Amino acid sequence: FGKTADELRPTKATVTFQEEQPIIISISHGNVLGAVISLREMVDHWALFDAHLTLGHETSTLLTTPGLWVDGDLDTFRWSDWQPYFKTAKASTSQNSQFLTFFKSLQVKMQHFMYGTLDVHPLTIGLTYPNNTWNISLLCPWVEGTVILPRDRDDNLKIHLSYLNLPKLSGLTSEEQKEDLPAPISLMKIPKTDISIDSLNYQGATVGQLTVLLIPQLSENSIEVQNLVLASSAGKITANAIWKQVGDESYTQVSGQADMSNLNQLIQALQLHTSLSAQSAQAQFTLAWPSLPWAFRVKIWTGVS
Repeated sequence: FGKTADELRPTKATVTFQEEQPIIISISHGNVLGAVISLREMVDHWALFDAHLTLGHETSTLLTTPGLWVDGDLDTFRWSDWQPYFKTAKASTSQNSQFLTFFKSLQVKMQHFMYGTLDVHPLTIGLTYPNNTWNISLLCPWVEGTVILPRDRDDNLKIHLSYLNLPKLSGLTSEEQKEDLPAPISLMKIPKTDISIDSLNYQGATVGQLTVLLIPQLSENSIEVQNLVLASSAGKITANAIWKQVGDESYTQVSGQADMSNLNQLIQALQLHTSLSAQSAQAQFTLAWPSLPWAFRVKIWTGVS
């Protein structure tokens, strides 16, 4: 949305006045931004009634429902470009309250969402604010679901995914070398979180349904992973874990049990290379590794099973 001093970007604003009708303001800014805003006459002032903003193109239509509505279609969204703005943009409590009262919906499709070296394409994000909670919807080739984020940190963050498609877990091979994989977020910023996934998939194969509860332990800079259940027609795995951060280093420990009615099915779904072959199996395990929970590798495991 920014431009250099000598870059031409045609901008037009049209204001329409009609007797006993709202004032209509239409704005187009090149091919990157459009807006239609209506003001309605009150007893002693004109009040903002509705605003429809479009990002990535200039066409906006007037809506008849009060509030702020935002939609967009962006080619590329780089988090590194926007992060400095989000860090410096601050509003007072009264401004936030007024905004939340007026805000209705945001729906933006990005052909490429860039976060560091991660390129998610395409990604559609929706955002609403009913009942004092943020409802975030996500849709891309590897995940579809909703995140419910309450304003009060004491309330649980809830994540419900219809599906989650995981990439190949190459770290399961003994030849994999340990990599420096920094955590994407500080554990101090993670609230108590309920997670449920209807269909956890790996390389196109369905692994099962997953539920888990994350409980932060701020005094120890750690996260307790409680009541993890992975269930499928192959059997059920239950586990508890602890993920701890010390500086930039992470440590993970997992303990649980597996009751499998078709172990071969799970091995094939995870695409593991092993000589083990069995239909039914029961096991108890305790494993630990000096890295992130998803960066486990046979080469650095310690523990018993």
